[in-house]
Parts: sequence; C-alpha cells; structure tokens
Amino acid sequence: MAGWLSVDPMADKHPSISPYAYCAWNPVKLVDPKGKEVEYSSFRDWFYVLTQRMFNKGFRLRYKDLRDSKEVYVFNNNDKGENKLTFNNEKIFINYSLGENEKKEKATVFSLLRHETEHAVQFEYGEVGFVRDDSGKWRSLNYDIYDELKARDFEASSFIILNPQSIYGRWGSEGSALETREQQIDFLINNCNFKSSEILLDNRQEDVDGDETRYALPHRNRTYK
Repeated sequence: MAGWLSVDPMADKHPSISPYAYCAWNPVKLVDPKGKEVEYSSFRDWFYVLTQRMFNKGFRLRYKDLRDSKEVYVFNNNDKGENKLTFNNEKIFINYSLGENEKKEKATVFSLLRHETEHAVQFEYGEVGFVRDDSGKWRSLNYDIYDELKARDFEASSFIILNPQSIYGRWGSEGSALETREQQIDFLINNCNFKSSEILLDNRQEDVDGDETRYALPHRNRTYK
C-alpha cells in the first residue's frame, strides 16, 4: 500500500481519505506525482501529458493553472470517441480520444489533448461552465464559437511554440490550411453543428457560484493567450 511521507497538500479537499494516502490507496489506477489537483486515468495519460509539458510552452502554462487549482482535473484518454470536457459533481474530466473520424481529419492524440486542455483552462478562468439540463445531465454553459476557436488554435500549435497562424488538420479537409479568422468561423459554423445560441457570443461571461443547477468559476483574465 503506497503512502506519502508527509501530509498531502490537498488533504483538506478529501477529509474522508487519510492525509498520507497516495492516490486514495489506488496507485495502480491513479497517478499523483506532486500531490496536487491533477489526476490521470491511466499511465498512458501521464505519459502524454508529460510529453506535452516537456516540449510545448503553452501546454506547460495551462497545466500549471490546472495543477494549482482548487478544482480536481482528470486527464482521461479513452476509446469511446469522447472529446469534450465533462463534470460529475466532483471532478472535471478532460476527455480526449483519437477515433477514425479524428484520424481522417489529421488529428493526433497530442493535438486532441491540447484542444481539450484549452477547454479545461477556459473553465478554470470562468470563460465556460456547466449547467444541469432537465434530464439531470451536465452540459456546457456559455460555450460559444470563440471558445472553440481558441481550442482549435491551441490544438494546431507546434510542440515548441504557439503559432495560431499555422492552422492545419481539423481546420480543413485533407490537412488544408484556413488562414483567416473568417474562413475558420465559416468552417466551424458549417461543420461543427453550433447552435444559434453558441455562435459569436464574444465570450459572454457570467459570475456563477456552484449550486445544484449551474457550476462555474468567477471570470478572470489570463496572462497568456
């Protein structure tokens, strides 16, 4: 049974678990190298995230924000074709999956990881949130086309630098580039099934406290794009 030699710095978030418990006494399934608020669903997630942290400055900045957050973020590479941010009343899951459709669109597991990590940071900074629908499931709150533009930009960033002008892969068919914002917006409207309420809201913000129907963080400005 694995444990910390000192008290977990986030022990007060989980009073039902021993402050010396490593990964809630489940080190086979969970990884927690620093004892802070980032979790991994598998070793594969840890490896993918570590690779991006090593070679992508933009990812390192985003990872630090998630790691130091009071929220619990879980990186979850899956085989279900699920690429989205989800919430289960307790943790925020960064779901990314390289399915056949993504492969056809020239995506990679790393580009999808970058994409969904950007959405997680959007939640952390209060740019998007979650709202419970009539069926009891959590769906996105304040998510609009600008949030998707940011995620696509970061998805297309290289390993070393963030270059929003280099938009390839899922921005167009067969890896073609869509150079202008107008082209990119048209592509998203025509190909990504945005609802009218999710188009061109210009990142409308609301300060929303967590309750039974809505969960979001107060809006903050970032120090990076």
